[in-house]
Amino acid sequence: MGNSVGNLKEYWDMIYKYKVLQGAFIWDWVDQGLIKRTDSGQEYWAYGGDFGPKDVPSDGKFCLNGLVDPDRRPKPALYEVKKVYQNIRFTEIDKGKGKFKVENLFNFTDTQEFDFNWQLMENGQLVAEGKLAPLQIAPGESKEFSLPLPKNTDLSKEIILTISAKTIIEKNLLPKGHEIAWEQFLLHTPKPELQKNSDQKFIVTADEKNMLVSSQAVKAVFDKSTGIMKELSYGNENILHEEQGFSPNFWRAPTDNDFGNGFQDRCQVWRYATKNRQLKSIKSEMKGNEAEITVVYDLKDTKQKSIAAYQVIYSFAGDGTLTVKNEYDKLLSDLPETPRIGLNFQIAKAYDRMSWYGKGPYESYWDRKTGAKVGIYEGSVSDQYWAYLRPQENGNKSDVRWVSFLNSAGKGIQIAGLPTVDVSAHHQIMEDFESLERNYVHGRDDDSIKNRHTIDVPVRDLISINIDYRQMGVGGDNSWGARPHPEYLLKDKKYTFTFIIKPIK
Repeated sequence: MGNSVGNLKEYWDMIYKYKVLQGAFIWDWVDQGLIKRTDSGQEYWAYGGDFGPKDVPSDGKFCLNGLVDPDRRPKPALYEVKKVYQNIRFTEIDKGKGKFKVENLFNFTDTQEFDFNWQLMENGQLVAEGKLAPLQIAPGESKEFSLPLPKNTDLSKEIILTISAKTIIEKNLLPKGHEIAWEQFLLHTPKPELQKNSDQKFIVTADEKNMLVSSQAVKAVFDKSTGIMKELSYGNENILHEEQGFSPNFWRAPTDNDFGNGFQDRCQVWRYATKNRQLKSIKSEMKGNEAEITVVYDLKDTKQKSIAAYQVIYSFAGDGTLTVKNEYDKLLSDLPETPRIGLNFQIAKAYDRMSWYGKGPYESYWDRKTGAKVGIYEGSVSDQYWAYLRPQENGNKSDVRWVSFLNSAGKGIQIAGLPTVDVSAHHQIMEDFESLERNYVHGRDDDSIKNRHTIDVPVRDLISINIDYRQMGVGGDNSWGARPHPEYLLKDKKYTFTFIIKPIK
């Protein structure tokens, strides 16, 4: 249902390990929604509770539990299913020497029906590629092979090898050249190095309301009452939208699985803490040629008891590079899982050309990213919104090395993780995807419950960006009680993560 199909790979790992096992059968194929129209003629997909007399029992959104929309448009999760279900598997024998193994998991198909290709990327850019000699592997058999990988690779860059199998001829439903299996191997990861020029001098000033940091390259203004950055300007251009700078964020718009396991009640303390954080301190200091602003928040529950502390350290270099270090410290041991740990901020809508180096091109999550390849992708911010028929969390990108937001003139910012972050960007704010008035109960919905639909999601004159250490998994075992698997929950006491922001001119 909705944003789901997490931890599918874990089931198949067990099925491959133990021959006696079968399973991971997915219910259902298609969302069974019906088109309705508003009084003005606007179409939307309706679900349980949207039609019939008020006293007719409804199972809510349980008719929308497919891998494709009612019009058969594939949901992002379908690509995860395709990858996990693939019947050819590649594993490494000695990746340093280019030795790998291919297993044929088909029951009746020989691998001679497929072409096998490889590509080598350095920092997401293609530097070499080739084709394997025909592989004839019978069903259930495997074979080792070697790749002629180039020796002159640039070890200052991340090196990723992709091996894939594609159809040679058109057959049944599959066209010629259709990719039926692939795998990526990380051959080399360089040590992250932060290069910045700190020669330019900074001015740090403060009055009763604001704290200002400025150099010839950058200007930042912080509200001393909230700790929020109100301005981040390169030249004379403030990229922030209506003074909505970096705000700690620990909540997500509940998914269908979240509602099914009571997330909206169990974890609501994190929504409250996000909305009602209290500034504990804000201070500035010069460290060499760099200016540093440290903001500390006290996170409280509804009874005003401190539950966690969150510290953000902004370090400004003279060339405009901004390093943002985040430190999260949970103070109580009996708290529910934290939905996400990160920062949200808003920039002007003009910076809507988004590109990133990470998992893509569709959304991915901590427990559902096996089917997303690491690469460089680009598109508009509006392209990143996936319109689940009941609005909910969507559009996350996992394992992002860097992401940029540019305007039509090619100006903007680049955000880079040290080493990676999760990123999402929308022309909506998080509340636009929430359905908290829907107290989801399996079996029957109360008449007072309000169904929300895609037509209820506005398009705002802004770009809302989440930069996260991570977001909890979406889960997928069922939609009536199961939570994401424990290894995909944020339950540790402390987390730290760092990213940098650079101007693009």
